[in-house]
Amino acid sequence: MIGTSNLRSLATVRLRCNEVLEAAVAGNLHNFRVDLDKLDDVTEFIVSLIVRDYGSCSREQIEETIKKIPSHGRLRHFGQANVDKLLSKLEGDKAKAILDLVMVAVLLDAGAGDKWTYCDHQDQDKIYSRSEGLGVAALRMFEQGLFSQESTNALRVDAEKLLQLTEDDLIKGMQISSSNPMVGLAGRTRLLNQLGKVLQSGSKYFPGTEKRPSNLLNYLLECEESNVVDLQHLVDVIIEGLNDIWPKSRTAINGKFLGDVWPLSSLGGIHVPFHKLSQWLIYSLLEPLEGLAGLKFTNKELLTGLAEYRNGGLFIDMGVIVPLTLTSGQKYSVSDCVIVEWRAMTVALIDLLSVKMRKRLGVSAEQLPLGKLLEAGTWKAGREVAKSKRPSGEPPIQIESDGTLF
Repeated sequence: MIGTSNLRSLATVRLRCNEVLEAAVAGNLHNFRVDLDKLDDVTEFIVSLIVRDYGSCSREQIEETIKKIPSHGRLRHFGQANVDKLLSKLEGDKAKAILDLVMVAVLLDAGAGDKWTYCDHQDQDKIYSRSEGLGVAALRMFEQGLFSQESTNALRVDAEKLLQLTEDDLIKGMQISSSNPMVGLAGRTRLLNQLGKVLQSGSKYFPGTEKRPSNLLNYLLECEESNVVDLQHLVDVIIEGLNDIWPKSRTAINGKFLGDVWPLSSLGGIHVPFHKLSQWLIYSLLEPLEGLAGLKFTNKELLTGLAEYRNGGLFIDMGVIVPLTLTSGQKYSVSDCVIVEWRAMTVALIDLLSVKMRKRLGVSAEQLPLGKLLEAGTWKAGREVAKSKRPSGEPPIQIESDGTLF
C-alpha cells in the first residue's frame, strides 16, 4: 500500500507508470496494447531530428552535437532573442526576476485549444499558438507589469498583485475574444490567484519579506552546500509547497488533496501520480537556477518524462501505443481510464526510449539526460508527427482541458 505522502513522490510516478506499462505488455489494459518493437522507429526518427536541428550524430561528432541541445524548459518558448532582450533590461537580481517570470509562465501553460492564437505586436505582429503563444503572451504581460505591485519595477511578480488578478486581466493580456477563444481561462486565473495566496501565507518554502515566487531561491540557498543542492529540495518546494494551488476537485485521500494523481479502474483502482505541471515547472526552473543563480543540482535523474499529449501522441501516432476502444471525435476527461492509461504508458515509454537513444548514439545518461531528450526528441517529434497526420496538429486523443493540467 502506497501512502498519501508517497503519491507525491517522483519515485512513485516512475514505479506506478511502469506497473501500467507492464500490464499493457501482458494485455491487461482496457484501452490499449503496446508494440515495443516500434520504439526502434521512434528512435531513428528522433535521431533524424537531432541531425537536422543540431548537427551530425556520427561517432566523431556526437558529443559536440549533444552539447548544443538545450534542456526542456519554458524559456525555449519565449524565443532566445526575447530572453536576451529581457536580460539586458533587468537591473539587480536577474535570477529572481527570471524565476518570477518562469513560475507564472508555466502556470499559464496548459492547453489553450486549437483556435487560440497570440499576435506579438512588439515583434512585427508575429502570430503564435499553443505553448509558444502562451509563452510570448506571458512574457509580454510580465514586461508590462501585470504581475507586479511595484509601480517603479514592472519586472517582478508579487503575491498581492496575483491575488487581485482577474479573468478580464488575462482576457486583455492574452488577446482572448469570441473570435479568438481560449480553453481553461478560469482555471489559469485561479491558479495564479492561489499562488498569490500561498505566497502570502508565509510558506517556509518561499521565505522573505517580499512575497514573490522567486523566494524559493532563498529556501534553496538555505539547503545548499557549496552551491550544490539535492534536487529533492526543489521537488519539495514545488510539489509540497504549491500543493494548495491545485483544484480541489482532484483526488483526495483522507482529506488530503494530491494534485495530479488519478485512480485507474483497469488496475483495481490503484492511484497513479504524474505531477506533470509540477515537473514541467521544475525542468523550467532548473535553467535559471543553474545558469543565473549559480546553483548545481544533484539527483536530477529523479525527474520523469512528462505525461502530456505531445509525448503521448508521438507513441500513438508511431504505433507504439495501439488504441483498442477509442471513440472518434470524443473528448475525454483527465480522470477517464483511457487518459490515465495513456499518460502512464507515456512516462514509462520515455524511460525505455531514453535507453535506446543513448545506446544508439553511444552516449551516457549524463550526456543525454531526459531534459535533452524531451526537448530535441519526444516533444518536438510528437508535434511534427501530429501535424503530418492532422492539419490542425491536434493530438490523437482529445482531452477536456481546464487550464490547470496540460
